[in-house]
Amino acid sequence: MSVRSAELYDLRTKRIDSDRQALVDLVGAGSTLEVGCGTGRVLQWLAQSGCRRLVGVERDSDMLEIARRKFEGLEGVELVRSDFLDFRTGEKFDRVLFAFNVLAEFQGPERRIAALSHARNLLAPDGCVVVVNMMHNFEDFSRSATHREFEIGSGKETWTVTIHCSRDRVLQRSFCRVAYHNVATGEEVRDAYVVDLLTRSELRACYIAAGLSIAAEYGSYALGRVDEESDVLISVLKSQS
Repeated sequence: MSVRSAELYDLRTKRIDSDRQALVDLVGAGSTLEVGCGTGRVLQWLAQSGCRRLVGVERDSDMLEIARRKFEGLEGVELVRSDFLDFRTGEKFDRVLFAFNVLAEFQGPERRIAALSHARNLLAPDGCVVVVNMMHNFEDFSRSATHREFEIGSGKETWTVTIHCSRDRVLQRSFCRVAYHNVATGEEVRDAYVVDLLTRSELRACYIAAGLSIAAEYGSYALGRVDEESDVLISVLKSQS
């Protein structure tokens, strides 16, 4: 990702706050490690809510640089550039957080199980892993592509954003292309990302294989129950050992 792409990603995602209260409530004030913290969208909320110790792990240097700008001079927040599977520390955490769809960026069940196992090993006694993932159903898998267009910013910095995702039904994977168009200047910036399309059953199988058990499960950001209308799955996981 380029610096410009990271800046636009930050502008695009800062408008998303539907998960804010749920994450603040589930994480609490204890020490927290966020996997794939990006530009710090969620870490900012947790810092403002009174978390005493926050560590963000992010492999993309450009996104991490934007996060560092947000937390410059703020005590209790540490940002680390690393692939989470390579991250090592002697510290233990009350919460390890995989915010929206981050676990789906670990492509293949082996990498997902490895990431969850690593998270389990980083837990303090009575700590938990929190995973937030899009809830997919059979209708989702029947679609070969999705397309969205919207605007971000305001005034001179208004951008039209187009996100087009092509779905590989065999791999159960979504390949997404993002295009930003500056309405005033005509500047074009492009980006891309890949996520796996995970079902509830597959996620549960990964949790078991990683030595984690489900302590609580929610189907909405209002922390309601999981049902046929749920478009998000929030899992609170405890170590089995």
